[in-house]
Amino acid sequence: MGGAPMTIRFRPYFDSDFLRIRDFLSQSAREADGSPTRQPWNWWIDRWSFTATVSCAMHRTTHEEWAERLGLWEQWDAPTRTWQLLGLVLNEGERRGEAFIQSGCAELPAPVLEEMFDFIEAHTDTSGGVTLRLDPRFPQRMAIAERRGFARTDWQEPLSWLGVDAAPALALPPGYRLVEAHMVDVREKAALHARAFGYTDQPEFVQSAALAFARLPLTPDYRGDLDLLVLDAAGTPVAMAGFWYDAANRWGALEPLGTDPQHRRLGLARSLIGEGMRRMVQLAGARGERLDGMWVGSDQPFYLAVGFAVQNRWSVWQKALPR
Repeated sequence: MGGAPMTIRFRPYFDSDFLRIRDFLSQSAREADGSPTRQPWNWWIDRWSFTATVSCAMHRTTHEEWAERLGLWEQWDAPTRTWQLLGLVLNEGERRGEAFIQSGCAELPAPVLEEMFDFIEAHTDTSGGVTLRLDPRFPQRMAIAERRGFARTDWQEPLSWLGVDAAPALALPPGYRLVEAHMVDVREKAALHARAFGYTDQPEFVQSAALAFARLPLTPDYRGDLDLLVLDAAGTPVAMAGFWYDAANRWGALEPLGTDPQHRRLGLARSLIGEGMRRMVQLAGARGERLDGMWVGSDQPFYLAVGFAVQNRWSVWQKALPR
């Protein structure tokens, strides 16, 4: 690809980049002074792990299809004589034309942004269009999107924060108990996910979900002690929550969270959030670290009632492309 300065280059994704991208996402979540931001503009590490396994499996996106829609831009670092990551184009593997521009806190050079938009439009899937999430702190990206024919939608993607001191306590009703997900057959976990997210009438997705959750523990940031389920008196999984700990940023992320509709309004999800926070606090303390809180990508009333507060919203832009 042309246009960027000679000290900046594009290259495709290789599997050896997985941890490198993970580290970039974690390390780039900083303000200019180096402190973790409370208004993130990039993915959290959970989304990178979840996309590469669960999302792709659920939507039957092959690894090759997912990888070919990932783009890396690197900048030559003379003191170390190495190429360092400067920016990324990521996708969620859901065959919906979604794309995400990731960077440090400073805006990318205009020629790099133009190359990113070229890459996105050339490598989107066959859904017929592209959907971008753009952080409002990067107005140059929105200006380029508008000039290239993208339209800003009414929808925004929220990012909400729960401080460690605001986490609820574990308080399960009689007859319910907490277990770690590895203690339950992955097919039972997949069936719960289907009930919680309303796709039990799509058996192909239920089958894909079992494969998806079997793959999830293969990611380097997955921890079995942070993948939690609530069982009812019969031993059936009825609520689930996954937590992801990012030590470098002193925070965690919640993905996914779901409850069987027959067992809602009993405080199960609230209890899972409290237990997940407690476990991450304990994990941080054992390492001599500190946890400040956790993120979730939602502004649903439930989360706000628990104590999450919206910190940022990404605007959503769409452009129709010929099939």
